[in-house]
Amino acid sequence: MLNISAIASPFEVTEEADPEALFVGIALEDPDSNTVNFTVAVGNAKAGDELSSVDSQVAVSQNGLSVTVAMQSITAAVASLETVRFRTTSENSRDVRAVSVVVSDEHGGTNEVQVLVSVLATNDAHIVSVPNAGPVNVTEGQDAPFAQLFGGTTVTDPENATEYHLRVAIVAPVEGDAIVWDPVGVAGAGIAISNDSFIGQTDVALPIPATAISEVLQGFTFSTGAEFSAELTRIITLTTVTDGWFGE
Repeated sequence: MLNISAIASPFEVTEEADPEALFVGIALEDPDSNTVNFTVAVGNAKAGDELSSVDSQVAVSQNGLSVTVAMQSITAAVASLETVRFRTTSENSRDVRAVSVVVSDEHGGTNEVQVLVSVLATNDAHIVSVPNAGPVNVTEGQDAPFAQLFGGTTVTDPENATEYHLRVAIVAPVEGDAIVWDPVGVAGAGIAISNDSFIGQTDVALPIPATAISEVLQGFTFSTGAEFSAELTRIITLTTVTDGWFGE
């Protein structure tokens, strides 16, 4: 009877990290046979998953989701299995993969074990495109028109975030500076704003759908009632938050 030792799992790999060997320490036993072959395959695979090996005896499929070894000695098969590695570049890759190995001997006997692979996701920074990054000219005075800060700005996320939180802040504000948000179009419906004009910081308290982010950004404006501030330059920062990840 063909026996395969179980591999401890779940096995943890980090998204976009170097390939990890999955079967180090595996043992094969078959009192009736001297030669075996095997196939390793990734279950519930995601785009970006791949198996690989540094062993020339291991054949990798075209899509990289399975590997095979032709009939060889049990000792050689174990050595080949220990070179099989898994890597993923998949976004939103937190799902567990079930990687199976099926071993067959020359008499038709088979056995199978699975390794559960848990993928630790990493944050890919948001992409913020600001067509007009400044400088933006602002006239001093409470009655002066507010200056739009982020007209045409877009925010995208490689991990396809569905919602965002925002923070807009002035670095080293002067008393009298204010960031104000006025709803623009349908994007303003139901969104709460926390505004402290003295410290010059505005938080969007409710999640914004990714489809409305550009429209919401158009509503941010800046004004100042500070006296003698004509020679001062303000730096305005935009911080985006998605799914617990921060980007600026």
